[in-house]
Amino acid sequence: MMSHQIKQIVFFGHSLGPADYSYFQSVFDYLNIYENNVKIIFGFSPYGDLSVDAAAHVQESRVAALFDEYGKSMDNQAHENNLLHKLLFENRLSIHNYKNAEEMSYFEYKRFNGGEEVNLRQSCL
Repeated sequence: MMSHQIKQIVFFGHSLGPADYSYFQSVFDYLNIYENNVKIIFGFSPYGDLSVDAAAHVQESRVAALFDEYGKSMDNQAHENNLLHKLLFENRLSIHNYKNAEEMSYFEYKRFNGGEEVNLRQSCL
């Protein structure tokens, strides 16, 4: 079971397509992302012939669409309309380029733990 005390959550490897929306709605509702200070990071890695900039643009569009759709499920219309901006304003939403899941695990563990060096194998467990 996921803890309600989570301070940071990283998503990596999701298509962020409409088929994923119910999963994200469950997570976002459970963590009450509008009221809590949880930071949300969407990781991506360029694929195919896409440059990093092009892949970032694709990810940004998908994240915006995800939050637009999630906002429609909220009871408060004002919250629905400002959720994405609120998260950005509060520096609680970001998109990062990672080469792979191991790199993501290492850097996010290190960043979340005050920049201390960590053993990559331990951080992925």
